[in-house]
Amino acid sequence: LQLERAGGGGEALSEPYTSLARALHTLKGSAATLGLTDLAELAHKMEDVVAPSRKALAPVSANAADGLLKAVDVFMSRLRLHADDKEDGLTDLAPTMERLGAIVEGRAPPAAAGPEAAPAVAEPTAPAPAPAESAQAEDSQSSWRVNTRQVMALMREVEHLRELRLRIEGR
Repeated sequence: LQLERAGGGGEALSEPYTSLARALHTLKGSAATLGLTDLAELAHKMEDVVAPSRKALAPVSANAADGLLKAVDVFMSRLRLHADDKEDGLTDLAPTMERLGAIVEGRAPPAAAGPEAAPAVAEPTAPAPAPAESAQAEDSQSSWRVNTRQVMALMREVEHLRELRLRIEGR
């Protein structure tokens, strides 16, 4: 919102854009690290929306700000569903991705591109493996099973530490 309200643009926008770019990059990387490719792709598309305005140090258009805010809402909603192991409740990301793509290309966004307008269509999910198959798969792979809530709490703590470091460096 600060980047949308900025009147003249220029160097005054450099720090807010840097902060936004870091945050979006952190979302993308964290989602990818956790194997949440849908969220990583969404964060990547949000980065694409911000990049042209950041490069020009120009204010974000109202359309772009609206699209980004709606995309953040979709991101957080999907993240909560992933954290609660409710992937069967995920709605189609296509309308949100199309809206962000339209913003990047300078087109008018589709009429029904928001999460409130999108039908609640669940994405197809693979059936859960039988317990015996699951145990065999775990034994044959060198991987860790991690509770998503704990990882999210860790990510929040890392972000908090990063903010503290930035404040200390500022002093």
